[in-house]
Amino acid sequence: MQFKTTGNEKILLVEDNLVNCEIAIDMLETIGFDADVANNGQQALDLYDRNQYILILMDCEMPVMDGYSATRHIRSREKKLQNSSEVKASIPIIALTAHVMDSTKEKCIAIGMNDFLGKPFNLSDLKLILSKWLETEVINVSMHRHHKFCVAHSINIDDIKSDEVVLNYKFMEKFYLKQKRDGSNLISNIINIYIDQSSILLNDLTEATEKKDAESARLALHTLKSSSDNVGALMFADLCRNAEKTCLKNNIDQTLLSQIYQSYSKVDKALKTILNNVGGW
Repeated sequence: MQFKTTGNEKILLVEDNLVNCEIAIDMLETIGFDADVANNGQQALDLYDRNQYILILMDCEMPVMDGYSATRHIRSREKKLQNSSEVKASIPIIALTAHVMDSTKEKCIAIGMNDFLGKPFNLSDLKLILSKWLETEVINVSMHRHHKFCVAHSINIDDIKSDEVVLNYKFMEKFYLKQKRDGSNLISNIINIYIDQSSILLNDLTEATEKKDAESARLALHTLKSSSDNVGALMFADLCRNAEKTCLKNNIDQTLLSQIYQSYSKVDKALKTILNNVGGW
């Protein structure tokens, strides 16, 4: 069932990762949708109660209240209002999750979500899911690459890699093309948010390790993994992903953590090299 639109409605984006928020908002604006942002499930409920939305993009793991609980509350409120003149139509809720296993998908559907979108997702993925659930024409945005990012900005890749590729430049290239079209500071914004957020998360990870708090370490690693995937730091994201899995077993792998800190220093250097070339451009 599609939700009919009139062209001026908003989407509610529920996501606690600031890097992911910046990228998702840009994608939504590129497609032609405005969005409000909530950083946890409780904020999402507050915004839902005060506003009309045509669709909710709901992260599953968040502080304060997770996406599963927020969805249950929304569905419960819809049910209570069924006989009210102020009833809201049942809103499509799309789960945003890095876990695309069948068990996770089943859990999302069981608690009342309509569909799911694996993270990280690209513009085509987002357009496809919106077209599926909204009765509206999602514009066809061309992502044809006219230039190679590194060539366009004379970035010497040898300066920002040792014996492995630190960044997948296809991720930065798409941000560059968008920035070139609209004159925004998209690349600078994303990189600065990522660096600031990562610094905080790595400090959280260090504190959690010292306290032998595997769950707090896992939460920091989970957020680092997700935002790193989105900026193209794929090898670093994989290290975080592997360390997160060990934390689920209540074990903090010191060898993996050492590799994570070493790898991040290379990611940080690579991103700052990009900032020096295109920062504020």
